[in-house]
Amino acid sequence: MLCFRRCTTLLLAATCLLTTAVVSTERAVTCDDSHNVQRLSCGVGSVISVQAALYGRADDETCSEGQPQSQLSNTECSQDGTVDVLKRRCDGKKECEVITNIVHSSDPCSGTYKYLETNYTCFPAIHTVTCEHSVANLYCAVMGGNSCSIRASNSGVWRPCVGTYKYLEVSYVCVNVKWIKGLFDLE
Repeated sequence: MLCFRRCTTLLLAATCLLTTAVVSTERAVTCDDSHNVQRLSCGVGSVISVQAALYGRADDETCSEGQPQSQLSNTECSQDGTVDVLKRRCDGKKECEVITNIVHSSDPCSGTYKYLETNYTCFPAIHTVTCEHSVANLYCAVMGGNSCSIRASNSGVWRPCVGTYKYLEVSYVCVNVKWIKGLFDLE
């Protein structure tokens, strides 16, 4: 398609709650040295879904090398809202980089050496690209007849790069509604 070369990318991660997905669970730990970067990554064809995140200290062993015991003893230290920050930055992406200093708004426990720990799942994703003014048809073939459509439109309040021809890039995951209900203990 001609639109690939001249377009601004709009990435939309959508979840169609329709078929069963095979997932892998990953864990990333990054010690909080000045401006360290935590990298989350899923294999080809998968996207990130952050399950849990901690910025602080939950044990006295993680990231303890070279640190005095006095900076490791507070194991009930955590920054509120860490998981929300990681979800906003990483969910739906194939790869994600987070600088450790952006996850904390204040020091949750002064004098304690902290780390960023993220548990995430890699969901197999379906990937599609649709040029502006066209319609992306998303479907989950295994369940049959389950589909939705998204118009690749430059209308509405948000209009990036006025005058530039764009495209919509969507990665989505098909999962069983029963699986989602069980995951969130829904009736």
